[in-house]
Amino acid sequence: MNWKTCFAILGAMAIAGAGHAFAHDTLGLDAPKPQIAMTPPMGWNSWN
Repeated sequence: MNWKTCFAILGAMAIAGAGHAFAHDTLGLDAPKPQIAMTPPMGWNSWN
């Protein structure tokens, strides 16, 4: 087994592992949406 084959196997394993790591409830259609940062009030800084 040469280094290219080893690299390909490790890459496939990393992609398969990443699929399990990112497969959580935010991918579902009914998942709760993250809170978007609120806009600060007008005049909160010197350039506004």
